[in-house]
Amino acid sequence: MNLLLSVLVIVAAPSAEDAGRVRTISVDAKTTREPIPLRLSTTTSTTIKLNRPVAKGISIGMADDFLLEVLDGQSQINVKAKTSKVGLTTNLNVPTKTGEFVSFDVSTVEAKKADVFLSIEFVGPAPSVTKAEETMGPCSSECEEKMARSYLSGAADVLAVRSLGDRAVNWDVIFKVLTFVKIGNRGFIRFEIENRSRDTWVAGEVKLSFAVSGRDAKDVEVNHFFKQAVIERGATTSGAIGFDMYDLPENARFRIQAFEKNGTRHPEVTGVRL
Repeated sequence: MNLLLSVLVIVAAPSAEDAGRVRTISVDAKTTREPIPLRLSTTTSTTIKLNRPVAKGISIGMADDFLLEVLDGQSQINVKAKTSKVGLTTNLNVPTKTGEFVSFDVSTVEAKKADVFLSIEFVGPAPSVTKAEETMGPCSSECEEKMARSYLSGAADVLAVRSLGDRAVNWDVIFKVLTFVKIGNRGFIRFEIENRSRDTWVAGEVKLSFAVSGRDAKDVEVNHFFKQAVIERGATTSGAIGFDMYDLPENARFRIQAFEKNGTRHPEVTGVRL
């Protein structure tokens, strides 16, 4: 008698965890780190969960090829590729409302290799929000009108424009001081930051000080502005500082420093004559 032996073999498919598609990554915002690899496909929506609230200003290269879903103030991002082409690479930069950021090296892959879930855990307590950040709000229309009248009044009095052209480099972050403008008793310096490094540069504060021969340097109180706070590798942004010029000596030489937020790359230009 022939004996028919049926054998059922059950092979467990590798889980997403086994394939490395679910990951938990610790990030120390105080140290410079390489961008985190992020693998995306058209059929998988990848979830990125942070232990910080996400801020506005998320940027991704080749934005037309990717779908990004996030609500300001939440801590979860959903992202997927819109193109089926494998091998595309770009970067994704995510700032948080606590002033930290995380960068990703994005690549498009086959569906079975795409990341499913990334948990990003910033190490330590969130940085405290400064008093200025707590109280500073958007300028109202009335506020803007008053500012415009003030500047026009100054322009009718004294207006000076001078090209500067000074520059400095710190770890492939190029700081260019371009133009000085004086309106009334208020001075403005326009500058540019070009990031040629491998890592994203996040704008912090800008400091201005001056010195004259035989005296110690003195800080100048300034307001600063960057058109873009998060500067990706290969990107450039411009900014400006404004300050009162009542007590600044004519023979002063100025030092301008652009600080990286939660970083160590602080390019500075010295010996600037206004």
